[in-house]
Amino acid sequence: MASEYNHSQIEPGHLLLGLVRQADGVVPQIVQKLEANPRMIQQELEQDLARRPKVYGAQPLFAKRDEVGYNNIKARRDSLRGS
Repeated sequence: MASEYNHSQIEPGHLLLGLVRQADGVVPQIVQKLEANPRMIQQELEQDLARRPKVYGAQPLFAKRDEVGYNNIKARRDSLRGS
């Protein structure tokens, strides 16, 4: 998602948009159960991401605050594989 919008960092909005776009996924179903419109949420996320600054020629990376969580998840996964 971040590369689609030419963003330098992968942020929660990119991940949420990817999940909301999965028509047969669980996220749109949850949104509907909450009596919200998944398509409207998708459009709002797309508009928000389109307004953000763009960077060309760079590979997107996790935002620093999210990188810590991602690294913790990877470490936990690796420790479970070793068990």
